[in-house]
Amino acid sequence: MDIKQSEKISYGLGDFASNGLFLFVSSYLMYYLSDVACLDLAVISRILIAGRIVDALASLLMGFVVDRTRSPMGRCRPYLLCGIWPVSVLFVLLFGMPELSASLKGLYGGTLYVAFCLVYAVMNVPFSTLMSLMTADAKERVQFNKYKCLGSNLGGVFVTATTMLFVTHLALNQRQGFLRTALLFAILFTIFMLICFFNTKERIQPAVTENKPDIRKTLGSLKQNKPWILYCGIQFCQLTFMMMRQEATVYYAKYYLGRTELSAVLLTFMPVAAVLSAFLMPRAKRKWGARTCVLFGNGLSLLSILCTALCRQNWLGNLTFCLLSALGFSIGTGLVFVILTDTIDYGERLTGQRPQGIMTSILSFVQKIGIAVSGIICTQILSFAGYVPDAVPTKPVLAAIQIIFLLIPGILSLAGVLLAWVYPLRD
Repeated sequence: MDIKQSEKISYGLGDFASNGLFLFVSSYLMYYLSDVACLDLAVISRILIAGRIVDALASLLMGFVVDRTRSPMGRCRPYLLCGIWPVSVLFVLLFGMPELSASLKGLYGGTLYVAFCLVYAVMNVPFSTLMSLMTADAKERVQFNKYKCLGSNLGGVFVTATTMLFVTHLALNQRQGFLRTALLFAILFTIFMLICFFNTKERIQPAVTENKPDIRKTLGSLKQNKPWILYCGIQFCQLTFMMMRQEATVYYAKYYLGRTELSAVLLTFMPVAAVLSAFLMPRAKRKWGARTCVLFGNGLSLLSILCTALCRQNWLGNLTFCLLSALGFSIGTGLVFVILTDTIDYGERLTGQRPQGIMTSILSFVQKIGIAVSGIICTQILSFAGYVPDAVPTKPVLAAIQIIFLLIPGILSLAGVLLAWVYPLRD
């Protein structure tokens, strides 16, 4: 069945909005809280941990909710319509820290971040599940995935390339600049998510007997799905890798390379590489298979990180190998929802059950645990090294930044290679 191009583009716009929100917060919130709002790193660590734990738990719960949802609009689409409004409001408020005492700033930031993470999960898990319900055709799924990746990473390019530019030019100081930039982006993201809602359709309908799935039986069936379990492990490594790099980039450019202006370039590499790989991944999957793409992507990231470390503070070498590392990450993650759908299909053939909402939400939960772990590691390592905002970096601080930006991501890439090596499904 041929699906209109406009629907695929609309789905891509939805991920432009979803990933744009995620990437703005993941790339700039830690910097905003430490260097703009002037919060203590220990407080920031608690804020990030609390929000990401809530995000992970809410993502897990939403899978069960999606699988039990029945509405005229489908299982997933209602949450897009209801979720984007509060997400956008909380997003703006999160970057609108008022002038308060240190304790009240911590309370404000923590409350807003936890609320944002909760509502974002309510919207994003159904959005991620939606692709498995729009078509059963394997070729169409690859096309939907292409537009999803394209939209997601164009959103990432837009955010990383323009955020600091808007922050600088929309106001006289970064505090007002971040607030106005967040407001501008929130309006754009809301429009794009509404376009996605109105122009997409769920074509795979649940059977009548599926109304009340047996939770214990469903969870039992997941234990038999080895490809899905392994892919959850791969995604944990990849999302932790991404967040470690994103959170450390501004610090790496500003303090280690001594060139703050390079942070925007470095942050843009990952989504730019993903946009380029989005056009290549359908053909790469047909020629080499999804497993080989994941294996090659993680291997390229690992090799590039080793070369980046050898470049030390040579900014041109750093740019070159950081771009290659970003390309490796994009290749390794470019088929995430195609592979997830493959594991859902495999589980259905194996057990006769198709709990796509639960499988998507558990994968999302694992990803969010990786994101939470990255926040803990980044703040604790910087705090232990004695990091002070805008001060001349000491040797321990420079070493800490290298550990966050290079060493730990390298270990995670190696783990991704090993897990992809034993992944059993072949195309």
